[in-house]
Amino acid sequence: MGNHDGKEPSRKAVPYFSALFLLLLPLAATLCIVLPAGDESILNLLQERWFYLPLFGTYCVALLITDIINRVNLLLDKYYPWEQQFTRRLIIQLFSGWLFPSGLAFLVAYLYFSYLGVDIMATLYSRHMFPLIVLLILLMNILYCGYYYAWRLMENLRTNAIIDKTVYHDRFMLPEGTGITKVPVSELAYFYRKDEDVLARTHDKSIYLVSRSLDDIEPE
Repeated sequence: MGNHDGKEPSRKAVPYFSALFLLLLPLAATLCIVLPAGDESILNLLQERWFYLPLFGTYCVALLITDIINRVNLLLDKYYPWEQQFTRRLIIQLFSGWLFPSGLAFLVAYLYFSYLGVDIMATLYSRHMFPLIVLLILLMNILYCGYYYAWRLMENLRTNAIIDKTVYHDRFMLPEGTGITKVPVSELAYFYRKDEDVLARTHDKSIYLVSRSLDDIEPE
């Protein structure tokens, strides 16, 4: 993508999951948490009025945690991309995307049981449900991380395929915005690498993000 003010261009943000997916994901997590693992019939539970209150409450908390994790990943992608600051991103991701939501889930449950006058440590929640919640939150973070790398890989493959078909002896076809711009070779000052990205600078100080390696460009 071209940048004509001399500043290095930012990469396109990863478009994560749709609103429908973000509604269904916490629903699936809720069912994993509240549905019985023993011999008790699910159909019998669905016929009990009291069952819908914890079901709805758990879904609301799961929805909130899913939204937090989604927002955390969008924010961290902007300031701490995985491929550029992996160690720092991993530490911040574990704290803000895993430990914080897990602590929030426990706090909400603690307040709920305290309202009922029940010691949370004496319930099945602390021994069985909460560890499952912590595991599910961790799996959600792994899902986002895996999606990030998969999307970046496909983006690079698509861009390389476009550029490989449109490089000519007298000009380069480089990404600019959502399209491709023709840059004459005579206007290119040099290519260089910054972190994991390859950038092209023109004589008028415009900068373009190039999804190709320097080894691929050098022969041309």
